[in-house]
Amino acid sequence: MLNNKIIIIGNDKIECLGDVNANQLHYFCLMNYIKEKYPNDYINITSLQSAIYFLIAQGNIILLNMIQGIKNSGNLFLPNEYNDYQLSKLINLAYYFNSYYIHISYNLSLLGEEIKGVEEFYLAQGNLKEQLIKIFLEIEALNILKDKNALNRLKN
Repeated sequence: MLNNKIIIIGNDKIECLGDVNANQLHYFCLMNYIKEKYPNDYINITSLQSAIYFLIAQGNIILLNMIQGIKNSGNLFLPNEYNDYQLSKLINLAYYFNSYYIHISYNLSLLGEEIKGVEEFYLAQGNLKEQLIKIFLEIEALNILKDKNALNRLKN
């Protein structure tokens, strides 16, 4: 998995895309994946950010493995909702990326062509698993707060 450019954790499987050392851009790897998996939806996706957001909106967890800039770094994008399979696979994946600098984004929205949300940056060094658990608990809290706010709006 460390040799893959992109790792997608879906509802019931992990898919690894591209070779991290190849010159192919992350965008083209994602677009090929989207064309195959979502053939009716890919036409409206015009940037890496919109491709990532589209896949997040489908409930996928996305890890972009980066080798340029900071060596051994990655960008992790988390959906607002996930299942137990995804949580366990991501926690297991943390073992492989223990020496990585990880930029984690969650509670995401798309503003034009740019993803906005909560962003955190970690030098994993053996504690990525604990950081991921903390973030998943925060996502759960945000979801509960959103549900509570929605319920309050319905009551009024």
